[in-house]
Amino acid sequence: MDICASIIPVFASLASAGGPPGVLIGALFSVVGQILSFFAPKQPSLEEKIEKMLDHQQSETQIIALGAFGHSVSSYTYTLRTKSMGVHKMEKPVALPGKVALTPKSKTVTGTGTTFTKTAEAGQWLTFDSDTSETLYKIDEIASDTSLTLTTPYNGAAAAASTLKQLRRTIVKRSIDEILEMPPKTESQADDFLEEMEALKWGLEKTTDKLDVPVFKNWEASAYLERAENQKKEGWAEVLGVWCQTYTDLLSANMMLSCLGRSKNAR
Repeated sequence: MDICASIIPVFASLASAGGPPGVLIGALFSVVGQILSFFAPKQPSLEEKIEKMLDHQQSETQIIALGAFGHSVSSYTYTLRTKSMGVHKMEKPVALPGKVALTPKSKTVTGTGTTFTKTAEAGQWLTFDSDTSETLYKIDEIASDTSLTLTTPYNGAAAAASTLKQLRRTIVKRSIDEILEMPPKTESQADDFLEEMEALKWGLEKTTDKLDVPVFKNWEASAYLERAENQKKEGWAEVLGVWCQTYTDLLSANMMLSCLGRSKNAR
């Protein structure tokens, strides 16, 4: 309608140059233009535009502050998970001497010409060339040079003489579970256990200290959301969504530590 109303006066001026018929046509277009202008949507006033701009700016300020804090929570969660779950290094697979016989759904591995007691180690990982899925199997126990047990049943194809490779997983930094599994049977082992626990505690405290919490400490975003006049603003719903997500992430991060240790160790 705005386009029609703006073009009609031009048509009217051109029509007027053509004599009385042009004047009549121009008048007709002018009347139509006035009718179209009457039904055109009302444009916001300058005050309304300024108010809307300020509302948008206020909402954006809250969203930016919450977004910055959300990045802080994500960094905190990642660091906490790394410190709690430890750091490990998996070396490249190395073929072990001899061949092994494998039976599907069995945990027992029987070797021929193998030296498991010297070349393998409980807790390390094995792969078998007869298993095309290249699944990793953890060694549970080594009974002799020619016999060992896996922690999970073998799921590959049956094999009478399969080559096996070992992947050594070394501990760079112990996880919570690995610290709790340390056997403090001697005074030296007890000292090592306490040393690991103190290092873990110090690392977690330093990680927590780095968490930036001014947004929820002062509850500025919550105060903004609770004000009735703000709830009518255009960006209020978006601020609410970001606030809820960030607060949920913070609660999850604070609860994560108690969930990382296995329940049997917690008991």
